[in-house]
Amino acid sequence: MMSKCVYGFFALVFIEIIQCDLLVFWGYPTVETTFCVNITVVSFDNCKVTCQKSLSCMLASGSGNNCMLCDIYTVSSIAKSTKEIGIKTAVKVNPIDGDKCTSDTDGTVFSGQVTNNTTPLSRNSAASACKSKWNIGLTALNSIAERNYVLESAREIVGKHPAYKYTSIWLNGALRADCDFVGSQNTAECSGMKAYEYIGDLITSLEAYKFAPGTPNYTKIEGSSQSCLQLMSSQSETKDNGLVKNSVCGTNCNEDNSICALTFVCGH
Repeated sequence: MMSKCVYGFFALVFIEIIQCDLLVFWGYPTVETTFCVNITVVSFDNCKVTCQKSLSCMLASGSGNNCMLCDIYTVSSIAKSTKEIGIKTAVKVNPIDGDKCTSDTDGTVFSGQVTNNTTPLSRNSAASACKSKWNIGLTALNSIAERNYVLESAREIVGKHPAYKYTSIWLNGALRADCDFVGSQNTAECSGMKAYEYIGDLITSLEAYKFAPGTPNYTKIEGSSQSCLQLMSSQSETKDNGLVKNSVCGTNCNEDNSICALTFVCGH
């Protein structure tokens, strides 16, 4: 069976982050855990596997049912622990004798590329670019760690645009036809992320998808449905940073041109 490796790419230069082997030891992060998330797991083995399957997780720490996952922009100090204390830490490493992956994985591959455009572009144009350049589609996010990675990558390649409140990032996810009516978000069948389909993606978690206040809003704009999903990246405002909004698929900018899409995520 093929081992599972996770690759991360951003901008137009492919930067490979091979996340395979884990160095496991007794210890725990002591400071700078801002970009860490805590989850409940069955065992530390599950904690390790969850980190391995995440695009940006580089460290897993915990004991028993407690698991903390930290991404590539965090953790500068790890305290020594003991078997009696019972807290383990696993860090992704590249072995000196070659890149190897652990064998207890399912043989699938995740790859994602955060790509920018010099001018705002629509979701339709973003999807077409993914298809024409790499024969893949827009991708979805499976974890908060992946969301953080995408946000940080987008900030690096887009830079500052103080004229915008936010620059947005097109993601996979399209509104189901049976949920395309005003007020559908208030029904059991179409509440939250239930209203969306993720064509070509295997979604294992929706934790990265939190709607910004006032969204989703399924009022049509000039006859067009707000059927596609964008991730907000802060510029002159910050309150909706990391949150998701729905938008018209064929538009470059929404609201009063204060939110414009300059980035998109391709993958599978």
